This record gives sequence, structure tokens and C-alpha cells, in this order.
Amino acid sequence: MSTSAAAAQWRPSGGAGAARRVGSFVVPWRELSTPERWICGYFSALPLLWLVGLNLPVALIVTFGTLALYVRSRRAYLVSLPWLLVALAQTAAIVVNMWAAHQPPIMLAKHALSSYMLGWYVLWASICIGASGIIDAVAFVRAVARIAFAYLLLAIPAYAIALTFKAPFLILLSPVGHLLPADSPARIFSFSLFVYVWEDFFGVLMPRLSLFFPWSTAAGYAGIFLTFLLLSERSSRRRRAAIGCALFMILASMSRLAWVAFVACVAFRGFLALPRSARFVIGCLALACGAGMMIGGVPFDRIEDTARAKFDAARPGASQAREAVYVATWRGIRESPWLGHGWPGESTMAADPNSISGADNATMVVGSHSTVSGLIYKGGAVTFALFVIALLSTVAVIAAAPRYEHVAKDALAMIVGVGFMCAGEGLESLVVPNLFAFLWIGMAIHLGWSRRWSAS
Repeated sequence: MSTSAAAAQWRPSGGAGAARRVGSFVVPWRELSTPERWICGYFSALPLLWLVGLNLPVALIVTFGTLALYVRSRRAYLVSLPWLLVALAQTAAIVVNMWAAHQPPIMLAKHALSSYMLGWYVLWASICIGASGIIDAVAFVRAVARIAFAYLLLAIPAYAIALTFKAPFLILLSPVGHLLPADSPARIFSFSLFVYVWEDFFGVLMPRLSLFFPWSTAAGYAGIFLTFLLLSERSSRRRRAAIGCALFMILASMSRLAWVAFVACVAFRGFLALPRSARFVIGCLALACGAGMMIGGVPFDRIEDTARAKFDAARPGASQAREAVYVATWRGIRESPWLGHGWPGESTMAADPNSISGADNATMVVGSHSTVSGLIYKGGAVTFALFVIALLSTVAVIAAAPRYEHVAKDALAMIVGVGFMCAGEGLESLVVPNLFAFLWIGMAIHLGWSRRWSAS
């Protein structure tokens, strides 16, 4: 059965709103429970929250408020426990390094509000909420689709402004951003309206859109996650329109890694759609081809160098900046491999008053732009090992789900996208911008096991 056909036949059960009327084109607000109104309302209002600078605060209030007040499922806490251990391990690394650096205890509050610590707790909470079964999947999908629609609508004036005024970038402080100190990194990343930036793409200057997201790459990954999530929209007309908008988000981000990740996710989802016998044959053929290439002396190093050169040619400036970050990060890892350094290091780039990220280039810091090296640098090998365990345990639970197989396969394809994200970005910094994706991964767990797992 095709994915679209499976989505059309989907009748969610086991959730708070299993028997609701969902034929209308709008979210049935009156039929939603309080936590559903909170979460669906947040995603429906996200464009307005972004304009005033309340996106991050409201996301935190909704997430942790829902977790504290409404999640009572022991099994949801159990399945999300590995992610809580990652957050606690990162916290422990911060505390140890604070003690070594003689930082006052009050500094823990500053660290707690930073993405390298807070992001892991939001990730745990979102998967726990989704797995609890308190959110109606149909209403959730409908609310999240509005992000894609709003992105396309705002992209029209954004491109018009970029092409008319030719400014190198457009980033505006939100009303809330004006209340923050001028030297606060959050002022730029979480409380500003990042519209576009012109960048070199294969030798041609192109505007990259960000809009509701802190930078363009985050918008690209959001488009990937939305594409697979929206396959579960029951209305075929709305599903096609919303997925079209999500695909536009991927293209408009001009993110090389997001493009590659999307192709890999589609290929993986297609592979999962095949019968088991076909998957077995393809797997054996792939192993045989790989072994034959190794025995035949295929120059993998030259192939890798050629592929990397073409990849770097798309945006050479970004590749050089990332390389400097990675070299400095691994140098720092060798200094403290087990417990890490607690938090990101200094910028690897010279001060530039015209930089989009501020004069100190706060984006290109040691320990950034990779979850692998970045998490080892900040939390040490112990924290990274717990992260691998958490990721694998989530994959195992979803893959073993006996119900709603198409939802599980879509969620697994999304996790492939998460893997690519980890290769080029810090996962913890993109949890809030992609909160809907991690809620959906938790919901896929609940839907897959809803006959065996109750919500209590």
C-alpha cells in the first residue's frame, strides 16, 4: 500500500480525541482538551509569536507546562528516560566544569537557559509528551501544517524585499528582543526576525530564507520533518498542498546538507516501503557491491575527496568556517575527552562588526556545528554514549511497533534526517525550532503501541 493511501485510511485510536469529527478543514478547537489546545494553539500561532519575539518563551511554557500538569503515563516517562539521562549527563558536565573554573553557583542559571543544556531537556519533554497519548494526532497534523502554509506566504514578500533592496541580509529585532542586553547571543538567535541572507551558491549569489527559524539550515530540516509528518494528513487536497509548501522550505533554505538529507530520507522511506524479501535482496546486493569494490581496489579516498570538493564548492566560505570549528573542537576534545568542557568555547573567527551573528561571530564557536564532536566537547564521551543509546532505543521502539506501520516508517525516515542534522549542526540548538518533529516522534511511539499501552 502506498504511503498516501495508508495516510488516507488512517483512523487514529488510543489518543485523547480518537473519535472526533475531523472532516473540516480547520482545527476543531472546541473538541480539544486543554493540553491539545496549548500545543496545537502554539503551532497555529507560531508566525505571530515569531513576529513579536515570543516563540521561544511560549514554546518552553507550553512544553514544560504540559509535561508537569498533564503527562501521567509511566510508560511515556520510561520510553523517554534515555533522553533525560542525556540531559542530566550534560548538566553534570557543566557543574563539574563550573567547579573547575571557580564559577559562582548563580552561573548555573545562565547555563540552564542556554541551548546546550536546555535543549536536551526540551527534547526529552517533547518525546515524553508525544508518547503519553494526550495529543490527538489529527488535530496536531492539521495545526502543524499551518507552519508550511505561512512560510510560503511570507516567502513572497521576503523574496521581493531581497531582490529589490539587495541588502546582504535582513534581520530585525523583535519587540521582545529590544528588551534584552545588546551583548546577549539570544538577542540574535531567539528574539530576532531573520528573514534572508545572500550567500554564494555554486558561484551565484542567492537569497537563503529563514523566516520562523534561527537560521536557514534549521528551516531546511523543518521542511524535511514536515514533509514526512504531513503524509499523515487525512485530507488529500490539504496533504498535497502542505507537502508542496514543505518542499519549498527545503529548497528556499539553500542548505546543502538539508538537500542531501532529504534525498537520503526519501530513499530510506522508499526502502522501508518494499516487501521484506526485496529489502533483504537489496541489502545483500549492497553488501556484495561494497565488498567487491573493496577487493577490486576502488580508490574510495579519491571518490570521497571529489565528492567533498563538489559539496564545498556550493558554499566555499561556509565550508572553510566549519573546518576551522571542527579542528579547534577536536583539539579541545583531546584535552578533556571524558567530561568535556561543559559549554561551547570561543569563536574561531575574527571579530567582524558586519557579521550577521554579531561582531564576535558567536555562531562559529568551538563545539558547534556538529552533535558528534560538539557533544563530546561539551559533555564528554559519557554524555555522547548516552546520546547514542537514547537514539538507538527510540529507533528500536518505533521499529518494533505493531500498529500504524506507515506512521512508524515515516518517523524512522524523520530520524534519518535527525542523523544528518547531527552531522552538521548541534541537535540541542534545533530542538525548539523543530519541536513539532520530536513531539511527532513521541506520538509515533504511542500510536504504534496504543493497544498495549494505555495513557495511564
